[in-house]
Amino acid sequence: MITYSKLSQLPLGKVTASGWLREQLERNKSGMGGHLDELEPRMIATPYTTKETEPSWGEARKAGWGAEISGNYWTGLIELAFTLNDNELIAKAEKWVNEVLSYQREDGYLGTYTETDDFFDDYNAWGTGCGMNALLAYYEATGREDVLNAVYRCMLWFCNNWAGNKKTRYAGVSITECMAKCYRYTGDKRLIDFCEDYYTFLRDNDLFDISLEAMLSERL
Repeated sequence: MITYSKLSQLPLGKVTASGWLREQLERNKSGMGGHLDELEPRMIATPYTTKETEPSWGEARKAGWGAEISGNYWTGLIELAFTLNDNELIAKAEKWVNEVLSYQREDGYLGTYTETDDFFDDYNAWGTGCGMNALLAYYEATGREDVLNAVYRCMLWFCNNWAGNKKTRYAGVSITECMAKCYRYTGDKRLIDFCEDYYTFLRDNDLFDISLEAMLSERL
């Protein structure tokens, strides 16, 4: 029987920065760390809200690239906000979180893809995982159950829609990080089953040596 032991972790915001480190993080806030969404709105501010992305990336990939880059930025901003315990950044993070939640589809999907995009594109799972990491960081710091529930519903969307061989063989497996986090919070076995099924899928369909078996091989 497989068991998933885990250590208890300190939630985001439990430890805050002081001294030299705080000074560096405050410089980050004053620079691009706190303002990149204003400098690059279609790359950072809007992919998860208005669904506007950068057209120059091309129709086939713009939603996925927007999901990744925007999601990673907001993860960093949320971590910065609560590590500084900075009310201004926390308010900025809260505004983004609330806007993202307001765009959740009835079926639970919460990414950047629209009906004109391919929901089975590898970049969908990859990019969505980046955005869900941001929301989970916010939940960790605040305990807001509506945020966790939104991510949980999105993970169930992938469980239902990417079942079996609908999975992808490049970066889509990164969605299992969010799956595992949601499993830790909810205990819903469907989530961990999806993760295990994905790793089995990669074992049998590995293109880029990213399966667990490849990573454990002496050759690699």
